Amino acid sequence: MSESEFAQALAKFGRAVHKEIKGLPARIDWHIYGVESDYLVAIGDDAKPVTPVRKQRIDWETFILIEGCGALQGHMTGNPERKGGGGWSGRFEEKKDMQFIHQLLPDNLAALRTRCGLKYPVLAERCAMMVGEPQCTSAILFFQAFLKSIYRGSTGADAEILMRHLKTFSSEDDPAEILDRWNDLEKRLKAEKHGSIYEVKEGHFHVYEKLGKDRRLINGWLYGIEEKPSAAEEESGGDENSQYDIQLEGASFSTRMKLLMRESERLLGDKSSDLITLIADHKSGALSKLLHSVDNLMKMDDIRGMEPQQKIALKTLADRVEAMSATAARKLKLIEPFGIDVDFLRETALKAQNLKRKLRA
Repeated sequence: MSESEFAQALAKFGRAVHKEIKGLPARIDWHIYGVESDYLVAIGDDAKPVTPVRKQRIDWETFILIEGCGALQGHMTGNPERKGGGGWSGRFEEKKDMQFIHQLLPDNLAALRTRCGLKYPVLAERCAMMVGEPQCTSAILFFQAFLKSIYRGSTGADAEILMRHLKTFSSEDDPAEILDRWNDLEKRLKAEKHGSIYEVKEGHFHVYEKLGKDRRLINGWLYGIEEKPSAAEEESGGDENSQYDIQLEGASFSTRMKLLMRESERLLGDKSSDLITLIADHKSGALSKLLHSVDNLMKMDDIRGMEPQQKIALKTLADRVEAMSATAARKLKLIEPFGIDVDFLRETALKAQNLKRKLRA
């Protein structure tokens, strides 16, 4: 199923659900963000076709990724709100007479997570689950946002409606099992999700991940900005001795993961986190999706006519594939047992180089 066909099927699901669950008289604009294009669905208007439109707000998509873990709902347009006397309020423009649902498709969610360097495990699990079962999980994600938009929780009746429509999608597992796994993961997301904040600097929409009292710019790659490590990261990264054998009883999940990563870097050498990410992306299916995305993008005819922000995103995607290929080449013996197709990765990296030449032309 192509991305456009996927968006059409998701829109059909959303409109069917809307017919059964009433409660919101205002108009709902549902924005679906894919890798290749964006799609606008007018909920309640079956006659309006769902057509792909050129991508324009990839910076906004990074906010949806970090703040909503793939979906946001409310009256937000996605545009930063200006103050009356100049400057920015830190909020978003709102239209009180209509509702918006913003949602990332699984491939886009996984690719953006990799590019933004969001490494906390619970979000990685959501990405893996969505890449593995894209149709059912995307439908569940929309359904949850839709219920929030009409100020309702998930009741028994609502769950029956969801399950009835989920069965229209193809899936490897039983939809009821997928929903159970999703709900368990959702509980962890609420407890462990990282916060976010945004700023507008020199006309650029900067999105930050909150890290305790610190913060980290996650979408600097859109503007060619490299974020310096935080003071906390620099302090913890300077210790060459193993700290993994210290007493861990009572330590938080986040602390255990940081210690595990530090120990991995000590054992595997320089850029070991890139190696671990490569293996994790392969195991989750995200690597295969990423490589096929580059394949498809190479076939596009209108690369020169793309928006500047989309060109930057495509270059970053190509850079990422090249970096993955370089990581694999350095650690062939380590990745061999995991079954990564290194030849396909190398071939795609060459295509990525051609893609970058097209973008410069």
